Amino acid sequence: MSARIFIECTRHLAISEDETREKIAEPVGLNKSTVATIEKTLQSYVDRLDLKSYRAVHKPRLTAIHRKSVVWSDELRFYVEGSNRGKRVLRKEGEHYDERNIISTVKCGDGGAMV
Repeated sequence: MSARIFIECTRHLAISEDETREKIAEPVGLNKSTVATIEKTLQSYVDRLDLKSYRAVHKPRLTAIHRKSVVWSDELRFYVEGSNRGKRVLRKEGEHYDERNIISTVKCGDGGAMV
């Protein structure tokens, strides 16, 4: 039975190229009703696990040794492109600061200006 489930769950991918020459993997043989069914199945599974979508917590990648040598000041950072906000994680209530739900940050990771 498990081999049958594995074969039925396997989706073959077709690799195509768009105008910018980036490779895109597209599922073959899936129509809108199949995709909607897959989404409903995944959503019901997430609901049964009692997971909810929350914003991820951000934390600098500093160890205790790093923290001793940090000079703290009142600075603002303005992002040139986008921001680090808006990333979401699926977690249970009360798992706010669980390590797997935290996104590590670096000081100058993605183009910005400090004032």
